[in-house]
Amino acid sequence: MEQKDVISFSPNTKFLFNNDLAIVFNRLNRKWVKIPRVCQETLNECDQRKYSFGELMDAMADDEDREYMSEVVQSLSRIEVFDSQTPKTRLHDVSFAISNRCNLHCKHCMVNVDSCATNEKFTTKEIISALDKIIAANPEAITITGGEALVRTDFKEIITYLRVNFDGHISLMTNGTLINENNVKYIINSINSIDISLDGVDEETCSVVRGKGVFKRAVSAIHLLQENGFHKITTSMILSATNQNYVDEFFELNKRLGCKGILRALSFVGQAEQNKELLTTTVSKKTSVDISLKDKWEKEDQKFYTCSCAAGCKTLTIESDGGIYPCNLFIEPEHKLGDIMDIASLEECLVLSDKQFLSDSLQQYEPEQMEKCKTCNVNYFCWSCIHEIVDLKSPDDFEQRCMGMKSFLESVWA
Repeated sequence: MEQKDVISFSPNTKFLFNNDLAIVFNRLNRKWVKIPRVCQETLNECDQRKYSFGELMDAMADDEDREYMSEVVQSLSRIEVFDSQTPKTRLHDVSFAISNRCNLHCKHCMVNVDSCATNEKFTTKEIISALDKIIAANPEAITITGGEALVRTDFKEIITYLRVNFDGHISLMTNGTLINENNVKYIINSINSIDISLDGVDEETCSVVRGKGVFKRAVSAIHLLQENGFHKITTSMILSATNQNYVDEFFELNKRLGCKGILRALSFVGQAEQNKELLTTTVSKKTSVDISLKDKWEKEDQKFYTCSCAAGCKTLTIESDGGIYPCNLFIEPEHKLGDIMDIASLEECLVLSDKQFLSDSLQQYEPEQMEKCKTCNVNYFCWSCIHEIVDLKSPDDFEQRCMGMKSFLESVWA
């Protein structure tokens, strides 16, 4: 920070307190810094009085205090919490399900297989028109998904059009089973990254939810992509009772495959709701691990992160029927923001207030708004995905999770 720069916290900045310590964090990028509370109070006064960094330095008692406070300010600057660092655009990713058809019938899918159409709802021309509206919103990334996007016979035309007209990051979410020698070239020429769903670590664990032979076909697709020089591959595993004891093996598998592995939360809608008993009571013979806590821990660098969910602010999801939602987990009617075929611009659906980070229908889940969470000094570390709150059906479930998370997050203040 320069001497003349005014010390002013951006609307992205939030605070947590514990005795004589304060945590300052950026609501949009997960980054945080722990500082003495007296430093936070001093900076907050500077913010209110619009003091410059130079004026703050002049007000320090001696060189030792100046050096220390300067280090604090520079640390906060690195996590981008000052007004001068507020990004001009906040839309990060738009996910677009170009089909609700799929060649698989996974037991944990959020789509009800009975609702899947036999024909596509939108023509190629309509899909391209929707893409034009997405591109015009200038997101950092566009994710193409489904259903299974590759079931569309016009997939090549769609993805090629998107690549020609969009300079940002294009991601494809797929089950991988339809990637073959005939389409691999144009796929890798159009896509920046691919997420392939595995949901297991071998044929046995994968087949429980995804069907026989799917694991082998998905792994073959990974090898084919790599043989053609494409390596930006992520594999994902939705955690359920069928695979929760194989987390370590999942990450080990990804090391062998040369992929990045990520864990996803299970949401009980669609097929998942119909198969809830299987997904919650099928337990392997291996030693159990606490997935709810493990999912909160960054496996590689062992760091906590604050909640950065900005559904409806940084992200939008467009379902295969054209409905626009804050994210792909909140797709109930009360969360619908519009229809891609009816709107003139995606801006009509976005949160535009600098001080709001979730769509109106989701404000109740903002940690500082929730009655049971708003006074907790680790609340923004607790909820990495706010949809987890919805899945806690009873007060007992909430309290049990709360106790576990508070114990787990004690070291945040250590």
